[in-house]
Amino acid sequence: MKKILTMMIILFSVTLISCKKDEYIIINEVKNYEVDVDEKITISTLEDALVNAIKKAEQSVIGVIATTGGVFSGEAFGSGVIIASKKINEKQNEYFVVTNRHVILNGNKEYAKIQIYFGDMNNLILANLLMYDKAKDLALLSFVSERIFTVASIADSTKLEKGRYVIAIGSPYDYEYLFNTSTVGNVSHPNRKYEEKTINDLICHNYYIQHDASINSGNSGGGLFNINGELIGINTWKIIGTDQYEEYEGLGFSIPIHIVLEEVSSYINE
Repeated sequence: MKKILTMMIILFSVTLISCKKDEYIIINEVKNYEVDVDEKITISTLEDALVNAIKKAEQSVIGVIATTGGVFSGEAFGSGVIIASKKINEKQNEYFVVTNRHVILNGNKEYAKIQIYFGDMNNLILANLLMYDKAKDLALLSFVSERIFTVASIADSTKLEKGRYVIAIGSPYDYEYLFNTSTVGNVSHPNRKYEEKTINDLICHNYYIQHDASINSGNSGGGLFNINGELIGINTWKIIGTDQYEEYEGLGFSIPIHIVLEEVSSYINE
């Protein structure tokens, strides 16, 4: 099967549908029904859980701005997630950011300068490229600051199940105006295997979380979180149509965080 992909960022929308089967079916009528479990859960408490998860998760998501050198300077942007920190001295900490390889490479060449964006163009922080993976669309950055930033809480992505809520956070389309947009969906499949090519055009097989949270260009490298606001994956690509007769929706893919950690942990722990 031919895979057509575009690297994109993630938006946030919630649709709740309640169906009542009697003599007819009512669609899109949301009611605050109570469900008998250990404690009462309502539509309102579900919304509160999503709101609180987003407030927690978005603090660790940043923008990544990459620029070329030379006379004809170009710029690209994506997203990233702070996954670890290390104290350097009494005033400074080093922070480690996971993003996508394609965010920090211009073709097969590294961008001349990479900066971290926190929602303020006047306070960009210069980042160092620590590594990128030739087979997986992963890269690890670091930056040093006296400011205190939030490190993402990390979940066990090996235990994901179909139907679990997911929240995608990143900066689609434009990092200034749409910084840290959030979208909500569910796990469509926790462990999709795809045949791909490495950066050297060799065949490899990678695994992804398939989900239907909306993602668009700029979300690349942003986080996929669970309903507890814990990081479960790094958003990377989605399937789109190639002409007017092919329309695909809700086919997003994220690298599971346990696979990410296997690749980057040694650089963080040096």
